[in-house]
Amino acid sequence: MTIYGFFELLRARRGLLAGAVAASLLAGGLLFLTRPELYEAYILIEAVQPSAPRDAAALTRHAIESGSLGRKIAARTGGGAFRLKAAAGFYNRFIKIYVFVPAGKIEAAKTALGAVPAALMEEFAAEKLSARVVMPPSASDLPAGSSLGETLSAFFMLGLFAGLSAALRLEDRKNAAKERP
Repeated sequence: MTIYGFFELLRARRGLLAGAVAASLLAGGLLFLTRPELYEAYILIEAVQPSAPRDAAALTRHAIESGSLGRKIAARTGGGAFRLKAAAGFYNRFIKIYVFVPAGKIEAAKTALGAVPAALMEEFAAEKLSARVVMPPSASDLPAGSSLGETLSAFFMLGLFAGLSAALRLEDRKNAAKERP
């Protein structure tokens, strides 16, 4: 197919292309409007284990992401259990522990995150792990996730791809029907 043929195909199937893009934009807009606004609550700690300094981050991340520490923190604070996540940084010494929560649960999440260092030291008392708070529990000011413009542009591209794929498929079927005797 030549470039001229491609543009002729676009002109001939512009209704299909516009319908696919419009449907995709509508789906993207509905998805954006119906998703809950989540905020990131986080704490930054320094975990140090004298016997094996590099293992402190791995131990901490495993305990947090397995969920066992989250249940202990929930029992300690009397709040609900949060699915905590952890990310290590700066030579595995600092660990950011975070959770995404709706606006109404930010304070409960910050309370739970504040109990993390004590729970870690209790959990790993045999390993002599010490956890020091570098940045106290806080929350992001803006909701996490993509903006309306980002969402609609991604769904526009998806609709354009779907429309072009459908137009090319119809053209291929039309050409195959012409070639049959």
